[in-house]
Amino acid sequence: MVDRLIATKLEPSSDELMVPFSQLMKEYEDGPVTPPDPPVPSLQSVFKEDFEEFKILNGQNKKAAGGWIDSWQRWGVRKLDGNRDQVEKRYIKGSTHLLDQAGLVLRAGYEAGALVGGMISTEALHVQRFGVWEVDLTVMNLPGGYHFWVAMFAADGSWPPEFDLLEMIGGETSPSQLVGHANDHGFMGTAAMSDFPVGHYGELIRLKIDIGPGLVKWFVNDVPVRASKLYLEREMHLQVCFEGGSNWPGPIKDRDAVASVIIHRVEAFRRPNLGESVT
Repeated sequence: MVDRLIATKLEPSSDELMVPFSQLMKEYEDGPVTPPDPPVPSLQSVFKEDFEEFKILNGQNKKAAGGWIDSWQRWGVRKLDGNRDQVEKRYIKGSTHLLDQAGLVLRAGYEAGALVGGMISTEALHVQRFGVWEVDLTVMNLPGGYHFWVAMFAADGSWPPEFDLLEMIGGETSPSQLVGHANDHGFMGTAAMSDFPVGHYGELIRLKIDIGPGLVKWFVNDVPVRASKLYLEREMHLQVCFEGGSNWPGPIKDRDAVASVIIHRVEAFRRPNLGESVT
């Protein structure tokens, strides 16, 4: 019996791998051995920002300049009127954008009677189709009336798709618990979303999205929280943004309150053996 099994296995078909003798003996004694999972293609970091320094184009919108932007470049707007957003996205050094040892502090609130807020986007800095994006951040405060998100948008300005790594409404959750929500926003003709616990105010949170051919996966603190079978046909960029007084959070009740989020790191990875060039 053992001899016949070995003889069969030593003559593999063209699409069958040679099986080691030690494994054949184990199969004979213990039953078939479950084959290992195929190796996951390696990731290569292609973009990283840890905010030791910070360069924002402040509306110049020139990719050659190689900096973050503080508006929607393709749409040419600083707030989303369709959402009834009241916060004008504007770069004000030391106010809406404040660089300190912890990272980049984005803030939103009233300044000299105007409602302004921080926003950063890789729209003119880095875009990619497949791969992984990671964002390390700490939500310090999100008062009622404010809306905050970390999301992927299409580089060509089309919408949908939109992939939200984190979207939250100020005052909607308890002070100790944040809730994230992943939303496909009509991509492929569907509208699907799921809520998941994210963390506590003042606590470091790692958000991650893995966009592959036919599958998108979301992670919080490296724990998988959701997966969707979607095929992405466009390059995407990352955006971190505040809204205020808009459709979802409603009016801002405390004009003295300030929304504040610290962005510690943004990094993008690709898998070169998926056929995408790495530059």
